[in-house]
Amino acid sequence: ILASLNSKAQQTQNTAKPAIAPITAVENGVVKTYTYRVFQAPNKLYGYDIFENGKGVFHQTAPENISDQSALNKKEYAEKAAVLSIEKLKNKTNPGLTVQEIKNLLLNN
Repeated sequence: ILASLNSKAQQTQNTAKPAIAPITAVENGVVKTYTYRVFQAPNKLYGYDIFENGKGVFHQTAPENISDQSALNKKEYAEKAAVLSIEKLKNKTNPGLTVQEIKNLLLNN
C-alpha cells in the first residue's frame, strides 16, 4: 500500500526540466520565472504546459478549431507557440493562441 501511495504522489509532481532557459518578468517588484514543457498530444500533434515559478498555469493541447492540422505537428511549432503564450502571459493577456496567431507561426517557419 505504501509503495502505491508513494508512486501516485510522485506522478502528480512536475519533475520535467524546462525545454528552454527560463523567461523572467518583473511585476510590482516580484520576479516571475516562466518555463514550458512540450508533450505529444493525440493525432501525432503536440501541446505544451506553461509554468510560472514552477507552478502550472496553462495547458494547451493541440488545437482542434483549426482546419490545418499541421498547426502543431512539429515539436518546434509547439515550442514557438509556448514562447508566444508566455509573452502573452507577461503582457497580462489570455495565453491561449488565436487561429490567426497559430497560422502566423506556421507562415514564419
